[in-house]
Amino acid sequence: NIVGEGSGQGPPSLSLRRGKPAVSGAPPPRSAAGAEWELGKGAAAVGTIAGVGIASEMTQYANTALLIAYLRRRTGLDVPGLVDAAVARAKALGFGAYVWYGLAVVSFQVLPFQLSAFIAVLFAGVLFGVWKGTLVVTLACATSALVSRSLAQAAQRRWPSINLGMFGKRMAALEARLGKAHVGTATAAVALLRLSPVFPFVPTNYLLGLTSIDPRAVFAGTFLGCLLPQAALVSAGVVGASALGGSIYMCRPSSRRWARSRR
Repeated sequence: NIVGEGSGQGPPSLSLRRGKPAVSGAPPPRSAAGAEWELGKGAAAVGTIAGVGIASEMTQYANTALLIAYLRRRTGLDVPGLVDAAVARAKALGFGAYVWYGLAVVSFQVLPFQLSAFIAVLFAGVLFGVWKGTLVVTLACATSALVSRSLAQAAQRRWPSINLGMFGKRMAALEARLGKAHVGTATAAVALLRLSPVFPFVPTNYLLGLTSIDPRAVFAGTFLGCLLPQAALVSAGVVGASALGGSIYMCRPSSRRWARSRR
């Protein structure tokens, strides 16, 4: 209690403190330096993943070019001839061609420093057509996501320090929310992630393995998210093969004859 000045009972009590009382259990204020460090840590991790993805793509294209050069030298065929030989071999294998091709695409996506999965997807349209090629490729993408997830989880059990905390607290909090989400919600999140051009496919497969997202959501979300992009690539492969074979033209044959007659 504060004693009044005119009461003659001594000076006022100094028990009243200035400022607002401290709230029990309130989190300490976050420093700007800590926020900067966390942001830089996450950016460095994302940059590392992007660098690995770019190096992987460049290595795949180089290996594919070397393989094509080797096959041309070994067989004496040009690129259209190699394509025709591959199509004939696939027809001879029958259903086994779908199995072997799917396993090859899974291998290229799980162990990315091999041949180009991008070129393999284009080639699916040549071998199987648009619809069958899209189905085979999309199933292979979803299967490779599950395999990569299993490998990432095995590495995490061996080295527990490998987790999404490396990318900052926000990523860890997002992972916790997705891990508790319904399978349908997690499937939609994975599908949207697959549609984003910012996240490379192969590194994202391994990042999903560091989460607690249901494997059914990983498979279904990858399948749904990859369906339209892979269909576009497979269709592009069909058009490219037709162009190599001379069965399509940029203008009608009558226009081509008219252009030759004008020369």
